[in-house]
Amino acid sequence: EGTSIFVENYIRPIKVIVVGAVHIAQYLVNFAKSLNFEISIIDPRGYFASEQRFPGIKIINKWPKEAFKEISTNSQTALIALTHDPKIDDPALQYAIKNKFFYIGALGSKKTHENRCKRLKEVNIKDEDIKKIFGPIGIKLGGRSAPEIALSIISQLVSEVYKK
Repeated sequence: EGTSIFVENYIRPIKVIVVGAVHIAQYLVNFAKSLNFEISIIDPRGYFASEQRFPGIKIINKWPKEAFKEISTNSQTALIALTHDPKIDDPALQYAIKNKFFYIGALGSKKTHENRCKRLKEVNIKDEDIKKIFGPIGIKLGGRSAPEIALSIISQLVSEVYKK
């Protein structure tokens, strides 16, 4: 009695880790920024992942195994793998699976995704975990350009955010 209580809830932002600073990533990052996602880009190729191409975004120019040592992750984290390079994408996918990211997506055709799944099985990733990967990534909008693909990816990510 006679006391005032003030309660304020803080919802931590969704972390989105983009692996591969490719052309699609530039559009994807712009969508993600406008949706207030916390974005990091991992790409060991400095000529792709640069401040000029991704102004104001956390960029880690390291291989995924090293880069994940610099990022705290949890079940509010999403991974979007875009390189098509197994040396870059596969370790990131393995990390995301082991750490129970709520969303894991990988760019590529159905054939590329089949090959990716085979590689993950070879390193003892369980089928049930592999099935959690959205591959090919994105909802089917029918688009082919980089901005259209980015839109399909961010649409799928937003859809998964609201399923949690």
